[in-house]
Amino acid sequence: LASVIARGNRVYVTGGGAATEGPLRYDANQHSFVWVIDPATDLEIPGETISLNAAARGESPQGYHFNTPWSLALAPGRSTGYVLCGGSDLAVKIDLSAQGAPTVPTSPSIVRVSTGKNPRAILFDKAGSVAFIHNYISRTVTVVNAFSHAVLSTAQSVDLPTSALSLSILRGEEL
Repeated sequence: LASVIARGNRVYVTGGGAATEGPLRYDANQHSFVWVIDPATDLEIPGETISLNAAARGESPQGYHFNTPWSLALAPGRSTGYVLCGGSDLAVKIDLSAQGAPTVPTSPSIVRVSTGKNPRAILFDKAGSVAFIHNYISRTVTVVNAFSHAVLSTAQSVDLPTSALSLSILRGEEL
């Protein structure tokens, strides 16, 4: 469980999980999920939970693997948003159906937005046109155009540590 957000009659939960079917390989068994819960029953809605990694299976050329889903945000007034994959340094675009079921659009390809190191938090402006992504390890904020998915800027939010011990701790957090 990494993050929880509610919209309409759905609750969306991001997190990692493992698939038990073979082949036993990291890129086949580790998955980044968006689970969909009915808040009236507190039960998962059958058929609506998605694996970002399963959506990318068979992609040609194969894009970067989705690792450590950390946060999810949906643009205000729109049926689109991003899932942050902290271990992959990516924001992955998702869309919601009219009923609220999430999908990873794959045509023409999955939208991957490069972020700073270890993106952990995301929010949109009121119009839903710009996303602001906090990157924990690089201590930066990535600003993204939510329509073109282009990175508009990246700004240092705080100085990186300078002492040998602090740098070692930061490196350990990255690994």
